[in-house]
Amino acid sequence: MHGKMKFKEFIKLEDIFKDYLNYNGIHLWKLSEVGMYENFIKFRKKRGLIDEKKDLLLRKFIELNNNKKEKEYTEKIGLKKDILMILYGISPINTFKPIINKLGNKIKVIRYDPPSENTTKIFLEKNKINYSNIDNYIDDSIKKELKEAERWLSLEWKRIRKDTEIKKKLGKDYDLIIKALKYFCYTRKSYLEIIRLIELYTRTYEIEKPKEIIVSDDSNAYGRTAIEVAKKNKIFTLCIQHGQLQGNIVVSDGADKLIVNGFQDKRYLISQGVKKNKIIVTGQIRFDNIHKELKITREKACIKLGINPKKKVVLFTFQKKVAGENVTQSAIKCFISELKKIKNKEDYEFIISAREDIPLKMLPKSTGNLKFKIIRGGEIHNLLRAVDVFSTAFSTVAIEAILLEKPVISINIDSKENEYINYTKLGVGFKITKEEDFLRALNNCLENKEFLKKFKISREKFIKDYNYKLDGRALERIINEINKILK
Repeated sequence: MHGKMKFKEFIKLEDIFKDYLNYNGIHLWKLSEVGMYENFIKFRKKRGLIDEKKDLLLRKFIELNNNKKEKEYTEKIGLKKDILMILYGISPINTFKPIINKLGNKIKVIRYDPPSENTTKIFLEKNKINYSNIDNYIDDSIKKELKEAERWLSLEWKRIRKDTEIKKKLGKDYDLIIKALKYFCYTRKSYLEIIRLIELYTRTYEIEKPKEIIVSDDSNAYGRTAIEVAKKNKIFTLCIQHGQLQGNIVVSDGADKLIVNGFQDKRYLISQGVKKNKIIVTGQIRFDNIHKELKITREKACIKLGINPKKKVVLFTFQKKVAGENVTQSAIKCFISELKKIKNKEDYEFIISAREDIPLKMLPKSTGNLKFKIIRGGEIHNLLRAVDVFSTAFSTVAIEAILLEKPVISINIDSKENEYINYTKLGVGFKITKEEDFLRALNNCLENKEFLKKFKISREKFIKDYNYKLDGRALERIINEINKILK
């Protein structure tokens, strides 16, 4: 298993530690297994003395930061609305904003940003969404509990180290797992931050008394903790898909119900062990206007963006780097190096797009023989209508591109995962794993009449599998499910 451990194997280790790391009836291992796997198993990083010193400084910084009350406007606590919607990160905001607008009098938004970050805050305020900061619920009793938790974690770590049965069961993987556990026990960003969240969610639920908790995913510690605390307090939980499921290393069935975009998402969840009766297919809210946007001509979209509609327009969407992975970097490198080989570049318009929270310095720069536009933020659907071919490493935007009648090239050169969507197999584009295949795929998307004919037919099935319908009624279906739960 050492060196080849898959996530499905890794989560089984939870049973080995079942007598440890139980904080007030919630098992910390379960809440941290994604971070532990990605940082210590999937993408291994050697941690030396300098790293340990950094961990210690980080712990002190977060402790000081968490003791400060934020000076910001938030909704009054204790409004006792039916639904608590917990938001972290920016991806879910576009999915959840229409729900908030529709059920505003029933929903209270709670935001959580990891220590030293404020991304969620910025985007909630940009979208004029009222919220309460989770940190506003902290009080002296929670601070006292955190001091106790620090001592408790230290004792748990010593107990684990003394347990010879654990060493025997883990065998050759013992050193690797123990190293990961040490980091999570002794770095404030890990178990102590999760314990802090447990205490804050518990306090929040006591004060707000919601009937339902909505999260955007439960594959990370923030969503999982919200769900585990809700289950303990017998509050109904709903997880609403906001991004691409296929390709995630982990899918949890912790929530009472999971709302997904299409039937392929449902099949994927079932294959990962999620119970069928938990899954509801509705389509994606963000795609509700696509049936209207299909009426916008490519020429109009090009003119709006200042692009020459007579040129072949090729787009690459840049993704934020995930710790330890190289898929994004190898994809953009392939995209640029292969475009340089095109002789008649004057017939093309090359564009790189990115979310506005991705710093400009992270994006590549035009070179002497290759010029391209950089577009950050803005209306993605108008951009997709303007292009001829969409390319990326992996992104939910690829699904939107296909819905908007654009073929996709997925560049997965350094990916060791097999779960990314295979656009070649589905007939709606190409998944390439070698740089030299890019230009052939690009030419097929632009010129191959047989492929373009197949694309039109394959797209119809793709819509059903990845978005249920293009009827503009996903929001309506999701609101009906939320109201059903409240009743």
